[in-house]
Amino acid sequence: AGQVIAVDLQDARFPRILSHIDMEIDPSRSAGGARITGSSGRLWVMADWKRPVRGFDVSDPRSPREMTVGLLSSDEPEIVEAVTATRDRLYAVGRFPRVRSTIDGTLIEGLAVVSFQVSATGDLMLAAASAVPEGLERGVKNLSWDSELLRLVVKGSGVRVASFRESMDRLLLARLDTVDPGGFAAAALVNQGRLYGTWNWNDAGNLGAYVFDLRRPNATHQLSVLPASPQDTGLYSPAIAVANGHVWVTDSGGSVRGLDLSLPGLGESGRLNLVGEATALDLDRRHHRWVVVSGRAAAYIDSGSWIRSDPLALGVGATTDVEFDDDHLLVVTSTFASTTQPNGFRLWSLSNPEHPRVVLESAGMAAPLGTCRPAAMMDNGR
Repeated sequence: AGQVIAVDLQDARFPRILSHIDMEIDPSRSAGGARITGSSGRLWVMADWKRPVRGFDVSDPRSPREMTVGLLSSDEPEIVEAVTATRDRLYAVGRFPRVRSTIDGTLIEGLAVVSFQVSATGDLMLAAASAVPEGLERGVKNLSWDSELLRLVVKGSGVRVASFRESMDRLLLARLDTVDPGGFAAAALVNQGRLYGTWNWNDAGNLGAYVFDLRRPNATHQLSVLPASPQDTGLYSPAIAVANGHVWVTDSGGSVRGLDLSLPGLGESGRLNLVGEATALDLDRRHHRWVVVSGRAAAYIDSGSWIRSDPLALGVGATTDVEFDDDHLLVVTSTFASTTQPNGFRLWSLSNPEHPRVVLESAGMAAPLGTCRPAAMMDNGR
């Protein structure tokens, strides 16, 4: 069992649960846990291979309404690996039985990227479908829009980026980039036509941090690299971010580093060594500071002075995501059923940074979140 929960955060002192919808989720069928995305008053939940994507109308969060249970009408199961949404469109990548390319009408037997037009009532109409190039079947997948292109990023030993341009009823492959400096990709992020990533050489050492240009025609150009060094405190971890002319990288030793993108060698402009593996990172744009979760604590880092706040003890297990919205910090955690650690989320009010406090946590919900990895997001005070 699981729930979709809407929370009103407009009064930081008294967050209110506006609604919740019970939802059957079988963890044995979940592809790495639940994932959610939202756009234009709609919420899309990807959590279960049996019903891989479920759509909810949340324009009135007090009375959410389920719109969509599946993507395509088929007796065979769909396997959806990533989704994203913009305006009145939903995009997904996965395996869809009997779907045909809207470019040439051929049956797509492997991975496909699809686009759906979402009606006012939430009905989905297939707008475009295209085959994903071979070789992208394995690896962790992420789907997002960047520089007017739909980017499918597949992370494995290397990183492959398939970029599609949407035109009428077509998703046309604009370019296919392969980046493989060696080793295994720990983190990968596409931002404004550039790929930022960190690679571990093996289980014992790092390879380096890289920046690649995905904008040059017919070429993937390496812009800069910071090779591994004896000063590395551990293997690179998946948390990575780009802002204010820097790429921020993290590692299992608790190190958080800001690398200057204006320098070909990605010169290190600052470093902090925390306790435990740095697993999540997000920017508080309102106060120009970063929050990093390392081990079981979170800390602020001033992006200019590198002054760190006292650690905030989170009292949770493995942190999988962290997000800022106004003066709220959302921490999502994931644990195994055999442990006694909480599995879900905690919402902290940081309106008084000297005295942060928990204002909402999933442990107080009417139903447990179960053993599947939860997902949460904040948007416009909710």
